[in-house]
Amino acid sequence: ASTAGPVQFIDLSEVAGAGLVYEARLSDAVVFDAETACGKGRLSDPFRNLLMSEQRPIIVARPSLAALRTICLAWDGGKEATRAVRTALPLLAKADEVTILSAPEATTRDFDPRRLADFLAPRGVKAEVRTLAGSDAAACILAACAERSADLLVAGAYGHTRWREVMDRIDHYDSEVTIGVVGKYVGLPDAYKSLREALIH
Repeated sequence: ASTAGPVQFIDLSEVAGAGLVYEARLSDAVVFDAETACGKGRLSDPFRNLLMSEQRPIIVARPSLAALRTICLAWDGGKEATRAVRTALPLLAKADEVTILSAPEATTRDFDPRRLADFLAPRGVKAEVRTLAGSDAAACILAACAERSADLLVAGAYGHTRWREVMDRIDHYDSEVTIGVVGKYVGLPDAYKSLREALIH
């Protein structure tokens, strides 16, 4: 039986205005479609604002979104990835299979993915650690998700160039993966311009 609360529909006359931001602040997560995440449509600006400025947990959902039984975590030891994992804990606790994916060749950061497994264990999440070979993190991670038929990929928000790369690969990928993203705060006005250019194909 579902433990979700009652469904509520709210009509926002200005979808890109303060109303959507306010409602998002009072929500556990905000769901967007993949086209919006790629910078298409009238919700692309609110998507960017909620992800990069408001730092709200965002789920980029595919049409075939189903029960989240198999979840992969993209882990590089960074604060964005950490925030994403912490936010996703309720989903991870209900999953049948959780896999931590790390691509050490794709970063100069020194991190141990087993530390994340140790963090999750006392919180009721048993996670397998898989180290991926290759310097292209996006390709390695998406291939591993497809191999596991993952229902959800949890990842921190990338920098704008890498975010565009990931979304472009997903837009042209043969397999479908739902991505949950938690954004980091960006205070510089130029950063918003860069994100807009990165998301527009």
